[in-house]
Amino acid sequence: MNKFILFSFCSLLVLANDHPDFSRFDVYKDKTFKFLFFKVYDLKILTPDKGKVDYKKAHVFHYTYHRDIDCQDLLESTLEEWERLQLCKEEHAIKWAEQLKKIWPDIQKGETLTAYFDGVSTSYYHQGKYLGEIKGTIFARTFFNIWLDPNSRMTELHED
Repeated sequence: MNKFILFSFCSLLVLANDHPDFSRFDVYKDKTFKFLFFKVYDLKILTPDKGKVDYKKAHVFHYTYHRDIDCQDLLESTLEEWERLQLCKEEHAIKWAEQLKKIWPDIQKGETLTAYFDGVSTSYYHQGKYLGEIKGTIFARTFFNIWLDPNSRMTELHED
């Protein structure tokens, strides 16, 4: 009986991680990222109150891809932006890239990748399925500032 209860509890934990309820969030910004004339992805930034991203509150970045992109390309572009924007030290970038490589999948056209910050860690979901997380607000700020930093390539997403 105790094994059944433990199994049931563990199953609930797994299910809880598979698909968080984002219905409590509202769209703060909704933009398309293009490279030259080609659409790469649509990005919806969701916040609890349609307000700016606040690292004291949860928020969601939801990407819908318009083209195939493999994990290695995602990692390289992330590292390039961290370096270009001077968002973190090289040793942090290397450590986080190693973690992201274990989390991120190859993405096919039409698929989604979601980054969810809960106030403590950033969790990633592919097509709604939990992939993994990286703990810490320092990582979260570094990651999300690729889009929110004043020198970001997506100028329409900059925070005021």
